[in-house]
Amino acid sequence: MHTRALRTTYFPRGNSGNSHRDNWQRFFRRGFNPHPNHLLYSVMGANVAVYALFVLSDAQWKRFNDPRWMRFMLKNFTASWYNLSSGRLHTLLTSSFLHTRVDSLIFNMLTFYLMAPHAIAMLGARTFLALYCGGGLAASAATLSNPSNGASGAVGSTLGFFAAANPHATFSLYFFLPVQAWMAVGGLVAWDAYNTLTSPYSVGAHKSRLSGTLAGVAFAMFRMRAIGPRVPWR
Repeated sequence: MHTRALRTTYFPRGNSGNSHRDNWQRFFRRGFNPHPNHLLYSVMGANVAVYALFVLSDAQWKRFNDPRWMRFMLKNFTASWYNLSSGRLHTLLTSSFLHTRVDSLIFNMLTFYLMAPHAIAMLGARTFLALYCGGGLAASAATLSNPSNGASGAVGSTLGFFAAANPHATFSLYFFLPVQAWMAVGGLVAWDAYNTLTSPYSVGAHKSRLSGTLAGVAFAMFRMRAIGPRVPWR
């Protein structure tokens, strides 16, 4: 009843001529509600598929001197001022699924696999997807000065949200060192902030993850402290 009351308050019904808006609201509330496991594996599968496409594009360029596929990847899966000024606004979101190194892909997908189910259980699939995409958008916006990807930021938003919502939850760092969530994420934020200031060659990756992680923390604080209109979790 509480959720229904909230929906009635923030999504009022009536014959006010806003049928198009009402249709989108009904779609958001009921039409798009994937199963948590389907969402989890779909996001991971999209990341793996985009990485595979990047590897093939790189091989095509280096082995056969054919840059067409790499040009396609840069134009459609990296966020930059050039892409935005060219009208490719979708890159702010699609860059959230691009990795350019296999070690980064493995680390991010392992983190996502461990953290995402808990966040989905708390938020519901639809709101979690908004969190993931929001983290990617924050990372893309923070790294527009050079062609970049926001995949680490999107995954970082999941980690940041979980740590802010469950600061004393304990998990095994590197599978053997028990550590509380706030300590692990706090250390990661400090590490990324330090490297953002001191490592010019890797500043993009650290800035991306830092921005996404802070976006996840901000989302958790926003929801828990009820700043602004309260939106139902599910």
